[in-house]
Amino acid sequence: MPSWDFLRHGPAILPASNMADPLSGTLGTTDILVREAVQNSLDERRSDNRSAVRIRFERRVLTGDAKRRFVRHLDLRRIADRTSDFRSDNRWFQQGQRVLDEIDDPDAELPLLIISDHGTNGLGGSWHRSHSREDRFFNLVLSIAGSQKQATGSTGDHALGSYGYGKMAFAMSSSLRTVIYYSTYLPDAATEGTRCRAMACGYFPSHTVQDTDYAGQAYFGGPAQEDHSHILRSPLLDDDAHRWIDALGMPTRTKTDTGTTVILPATDMEMADIAEACHRWWWPRAFDKVEPRKPTFEFIDDGAQVSTFSPRSDPTLDPFIDCFKLLDATNAGSGFEIKPVIVARPRRQTVGRLILRALPEDSVDEDTSTGSVALIRGGLVIRYEDAFLHEDKVPVVGTFVPDDAFMDLFILSEPPAHDEWRENNHRLLAAGDDSRDLIRLTKTRIKTLTRDFQARQMSSPSSDHADAARFLQKTLGSLFRGPGGPRPKRRPKPKRPVAFVIQDRERSRRPDDRGAMDRAVFAVSLSDNVPDTTVPVRITVNLSVLVDADGGRKEQIPCEIVRHGESADETEDHEVIATLTQGESFLVTARATVHPEWRTLWGVTVQKADE
Repeated sequence: MPSWDFLRHGPAILPASNMADPLSGTLGTTDILVREAVQNSLDERRSDNRSAVRIRFERRVLTGDAKRRFVRHLDLRRIADRTSDFRSDNRWFQQGQRVLDEIDDPDAELPLLIISDHGTNGLGGSWHRSHSREDRFFNLVLSIAGSQKQATGSTGDHALGSYGYGKMAFAMSSSLRTVIYYSTYLPDAATEGTRCRAMACGYFPSHTVQDTDYAGQAYFGGPAQEDHSHILRSPLLDDDAHRWIDALGMPTRTKTDTGTTVILPATDMEMADIAEACHRWWWPRAFDKVEPRKPTFEFIDDGAQVSTFSPRSDPTLDPFIDCFKLLDATNAGSGFEIKPVIVARPRRQTVGRLILRALPEDSVDEDTSTGSVALIRGGLVIRYEDAFLHEDKVPVVGTFVPDDAFMDLFILSEPPAHDEWRENNHRLLAAGDDSRDLIRLTKTRIKTLTRDFQARQMSSPSSDHADAARFLQKTLGSLFRGPGGPRPKRRPKPKRPVAFVIQDRERSRRPDDRGAMDRAVFAVSLSDNVPDTTVPVRITVNLSVLVDADGGRKEQIPCEIVRHGESADETEDHEVIATLTQGESFLVTARATVHPEWRTLWGVTVQKADE
């Protein structure tokens, strides 16, 4: 007869709530569960499976006889009787206590969440020890916090999930902190010829009973085996496992239907939220070019399918998807930019690809953020990072995917929740300082590229006239350098008589309520080579924004002349007709509204007014 047994406290045994601490952070419980459960399933696709992994989320609500049956065969009454000894443990079991207070009330609903995968390895291997990641049952069900999960899964894909702290994602999703595992797998020597295992684990508050301290972990299964008496309970095997699951009123699996079913009692998750989380974090898998890597999802609520896996049904994901689909493109369309992310340590190398998109102004309202960059690895969005963007600038979105050659380093940089890349993560220490620098510099480079792209969207000229707006130095003009802008190299030209002399008197930039204001003052005069004492001229002032760091392409922006001499007649905002007198200088003052981070180039051309 299966029953519960509680693990005694020891110096190496963490209380259950402490084990869940590494998963705490910005993610909600539903997000953590969906990310961990789906990743574990995808990592375990059978090597001989040429089809997609099928993942099914099902919600059931038990009342009446169905509830009595479940409570009796999981022996929840024993847990309820023990709660008086539970210590208050950071509200870890507060909601569970309320569930157990109503455990004998058939009218009080007991909701369950059933997560099952199909076409996967299942929990095979040795059940009582762990020598490798092949010992899947021990790693997931019986190990306390360790994991044998490797960087590369059995199918050759980079593994993201973890059988270490990640298993607590299941316990955190149950108010009773209880998880039922039921799995079928291919028999081999490690499984001693068995095909099926089932067991339940509970992560309750630490407590003391008759001077004996208990850590809180408990296991529900068959009696301990003589050869493995150090393990409190053994899994139910084959027919015993199938019968127990059936007795609980849960769906059973056939011998050939390999995979794992996880049952979470007393969960308050809604199926619509689960489907939304699958879309939010796993949409890149829907566009994987390798068909078997695309998972099939089912979302069932009380027997009815409530949703399908269709990321395009969420309009907030559209701009990210549009960027992601350009991952292998050579040219971006209007409003997009494709950039290799290059870092210099330990040597100059391309670590990944960044695709950016400017959001249309009519798609943004006052409550919309500036956007974010989706950091993607292995088909999972690790994080939507908004710290790369200016908060008060034009909103943009982007996607970044590391190159396969560096994938393992990004894996090592992640905490147990797999929700960010940390250059100081302890797992990177063994990989060396160069690896830590690579992660840090990658993030810095993404931030620089994203903000540069965002800045260029501020009052940027349309692409239709961008080519016509190139700033070219005229024959009789001089090119002047704006704040921080380099002076372009020019090929040597034969000296020719100069008719007009243009001097750069002043250049400045100051902030204003629209961003910043660039101001320049130029002195224009006649050369000694000009025989005439007076010459009517047309003076044109241009201001251009450098589009790339090398200054190879420039876009003209509006500027205006704000002061000129009495003998000048204004024709356009950036042009004046003036009369130059030999021996005197004519001052031209111009200004333009710019973005504070733009690098600009001022230029002045002069030609005779009648030319």
